[in-house]
Order: sequence, then C-alpha cells, then structure tokens
Amino acid sequence: MFEMQELRVLKAVIDESGFQKAGKLLRISQSAVSQSIANLERKLGEPLLNRNQPITLTNIGKELYEHAEIILTRERLFTKAVEQRQKGEGEVISIAVDYFADEFFCEHIIAFIANKFPALNFRIKRYAARKIIALVRSREFDFGLGPFQKDMIGLKKTPIFKETSHLAIGTAHPMYKAKFSPGDLTSFTLITSFLDDSLQRPSEKKIRNYFGDIWEIDSIELQIKLLSRGIGMTFLPEKLLSNISRRKIRTIDDLPFSTIMKQCGLYWNQNMPLKPIDHSLIKYCRNDLKKLL
Repeated sequence: MFEMQELRVLKAVIDESGFQKAGKLLRISQSAVSQSIANLERKLGEPLLNRNQPITLTNIGKELYEHAEIILTRERLFTKAVEQRQKGEGEVISIAVDYFADEFFCEHIIAFIANKFPALNFRIKRYAARKIIALVRSREFDFGLGPFQKDMIGLKKTPIFKETSHLAIGTAHPMYKAKFSPGDLTSFTLITSFLDDSLQRPSEKKIRNYFGDIWEIDSIELQIKLLSRGIGMTFLPEKLLSNISRRKIRTIDDLPFSTIMKQCGLYWNQNMPLKPIDHSLIKYCRNDLKKLL
C-alpha cells in the first residue's frame, strides 16, 4: 500500500523538522516531498501532519511513522547484509590445487580474491590431482584447480589451460644419455605424486607397469631434487622444465608415452549452490587466469 520512498519522506520530514531539510537529505525537491506526503494522506484519508511550526504528527501520523521506522530499519539491515555478502564478509571459499596451479596460479587467485572480496576468508591447499577430485566431490573443498581426470562424475568444470608433461631424468643418472624402449624401464623407479589403487582400473594399461618400482612423493620440489641426484624418473610440466637448469635434468623423448597432455581447469561439486563469490571466481578463471600462461 505504501511505497518505500513515501515512508522515507515522512520519516525525513519529522527527523529534519521540515519539508525543505527533508528534501536536502533525500536529494529531492521540496515539491516532491510535499507530493509524497499528500499521496500518503490520500491513501489514509486523514492528515498525517500538523503543519504548524514545529511540524508534529497527528495520531495516525504517529502510527505510520512508527511503521515506517520498522520497515526502513529492516530494509537497511537487509541491504547491509546483501552488501556484506557481496564483499564476502563472513564467507569462506576453499580451493584445492595441484603443484602446477600452486606454482603458477595461486598468487594471482589470492590477489584477485583479496582485491575483489577483501572481507572474504579463504584457504588454498595443495594436493595430488586425483586427491583433489575426492576432496571436491565430498565438498571438503569448494573448488579444485588442476588436471581433469576420467572419473569426474558429479562435478562441473570449466577448462582453463592444457598442461604438457615430459618424462624426465637427472643428468647425474649413469644412463641419462641412453636411448630407451619401454622394455628397458624395469630397472628404473618412477616417481609420481599420487599412486592410486590399480584394482580400481584393472583394464587400463598404465605407464607405471613399465617400471620396476613406483614411489609416491607428493612434493614436486623433492621429486626434482631426487632427479638431480640421479634417482628415478618422473613427469614434469613443460613450463616447470623451462625453469630448471638443463645441466641437471633432461627429457626422454623416444618413448611412446614420453609426453602426456592434460586438460586442466576449475571444477566443483554440481550440488554445491553457487554464491556471487563463486560465480566471480569461475568467471575470473575462465576469462583471465588462462592469459597468464
């Protein structure tokens, strides 16, 4: 029945003790103030104000003024809550990343979140790629950022970049100059960041089956140090290899599986209700993050 602006005008007229001051407060003309009061009085069929100086409220005016205070207070509190939510106050966003995303993207993601949502609480933690999928599926983390896998049922994803990894060996290894065939690898150790249960995918032919030993070492930094000592082989992203001295590590290019290309991106549980913050992060990753490569 009553418009919010009309209630604001009535409250301003009483709080500011006059039509002119109310107009200045609300940034409208004095005639607009008079029109709003007239509209309210027409709707009620009774005068709201005693227009003597100072202006006072009639009995029904007092009732409407109290009603206006309640309604406008609720509106102000609701608006504040919306603004706080848009800024991320009280919200928490969690992202599980693999080592490649941690190395090249996390700094930019944190800067984006800190600038756009300064009141947001967030946590970013690194895991092996397959572990991230389980964490996001269980909603222990809101988002995952890393390579897509075959088993991503129940997850929504947005592709960002393609990661090319090369099989690498340290130059300290006594056979680092050798040419290899798949059958030559049985005396070598493959170092991997995540070793899943082979029984979960028994029909698939796995690269690890060519190697004699498999070591699960989550730290990519430790993997690189081991290679530098001449221990084992591992797959390293192309971009990471470009930052490593060729005097320590070389790629093995003569095997059918020497190079692995993976589609990488952001993903989340399809049952997770997305908040404005989530939409902003997805948009940033889709449109801006890929430009960093």
